[in-house]
Amino acid sequence: MLIEAPWPAALLVVTFVIHDVPAAVRLPYWLDEAWVAVSVRYPVTDLPEVTSSTPIGWTALLRLIPDPDALRLLPLAFLGVSVLGGYAVATVLRWPSTAHRVTAGLTTGLAVVLLPAQHLRHDLKQYTADAAVALLLLAMVGFAEATWSYHRLALLIGVSTFGVLVSHTAMLVGGCAVGGLVLTALVRKQWRAAAATSVAGLVIVMAFGAAYFGLAKQGSHIAMANYWNSFFPPLADLPGYLPERVRLLERIMGAPWQILLPFAAAGVVGAARLGRLSVAIGAAMLAPAAVAAGVARLYPLLDPRTSHFMLVTVIAFAALGVAYLATLLGRALNRTVPGAAFAAMLALTIVGGYAHQTSPWFRFDGDDKALGERIPAASEDVRTQVRYVWTHRRPSDIVLVGGAAAYGFAFYWPEKPGRRPDPELGTGWRPAYADTSIVLAAGRDAISIRSAIVTATENAKRSGPGAVVWVIRTHVNATEERKWKQETANLKLRLVVAGGDAVPRLEGW
Repeated sequence: MLIEAPWPAALLVVTFVIHDVPAAVRLPYWLDEAWVAVSVRYPVTDLPEVTSSTPIGWTALLRLIPDPDALRLLPLAFLGVSVLGGYAVATVLRWPSTAHRVTAGLTTGLAVVLLPAQHLRHDLKQYTADAAVALLLLAMVGFAEATWSYHRLALLIGVSTFGVLVSHTAMLVGGCAVGGLVLTALVRKQWRAAAATSVAGLVIVMAFGAAYFGLAKQGSHIAMANYWNSFFPPLADLPGYLPERVRLLERIMGAPWQILLPFAAAGVVGAARLGRLSVAIGAAMLAPAAVAAGVARLYPLLDPRTSHFMLVTVIAFAALGVAYLATLLGRALNRTVPGAAFAAMLALTIVGGYAHQTSPWFRFDGDDKALGERIPAASEDVRTQVRYVWTHRRPSDIVLVGGAAAYGFAFYWPEKPGRRPDPELGTGWRPAYADTSIVLAAGRDAISIRSAIVTATENAKRSGPGAVVWVIRTHVNATEERKWKQETANLKLRLVVAGGDAVPRLEGW
């Protein structure tokens, strides 16, 4: 085991060398991140409501980070765990030697690090946790299969229970993984193990059920389901839907699917041939289960964010397939060259080629013209607007916040926010302020914009002479921008430069 000890740590070093952590921490939170970030400003007793569609355990972990501007350290930490999960799922197999096992672990861990999709998942979301939990659960069933014991089943239950608190997809992956473990025991006629594993599976299902109906279902809103509607394909549409979505995902995989899928299939076969049938069955069941969940409208299918766990699992098993095929070829050539050395050289050479292919993504900072990739956080800076207004407004001034800016405003504005239910929003709630000097637009439509402007200007009139209305907006699309221009056409408006953004200020009405 000593020969293996440094390698997981080395993988973590590589992870945080090629991933731009300072850039991830430096960027402001955009709309979809802001409603997650602002949860830390509410009492912990409000977590079941403010966590919305984010796993409650993941949201709770944000409170362990002392610097509110560094909350993205949590998804980055889970990114590191996903790399270790890749190493674990490879090394849990029964390789011919320690050298083969380390080679497989490094090959798989490096592939998970290098995956371009991982560079896009620095955002303040649970998607890297989905990937980490998926690989750890598959590794855990392999660990349980290796030496059957009640202690290992108990550990599997513990990991599954923690997993579902930080990842909704743990239910999907856990069902496949534990199902694979039960089927393995049945195939091998290990009746006692099959019975005990079935009981463990029942306990895990109960934990999943408690997590879903007791916690996660509170975050299920019609508005959120409607948002993901295009990723819930009807069964009849699958023949067209699947190829198109897979094609769109290829650019963030770093290699053509024609190469990745055969290697991933070899990885599944390799897991079975190397004594971990449960891992092979669990991995093989994952894609059909994900498709079924999408058709049943339970979980979005093949969106680059929500299906991130699938993309990471595919690349992990593709790398596992490389290591397995290299082992087979090394064994065939063992009479002329050392098999383990040949397998290591071949596998790591292929991973080196993959590293070269994906190198343009190294140190991706959120905005790269050569890649044609710009994440929303690189273009939406509500933080600078809020801090500018906080610094320059007078006591009599009014602050008008656009509908999409409410969560970011509530996070960055120094005064503590309140909240109120709003079933029309995907989160199910919106920030609120009793302070009449703060006016939050109820939505992004013309009526909401007009009503907010009228309220803000009336409050400014009552506030006293010289009062102005500062307007904070973000995530404004072209249609919404036209509505704002129409509603302010007859008002005296001046743009104040705040950093790289312009903050509108209404000075006459």
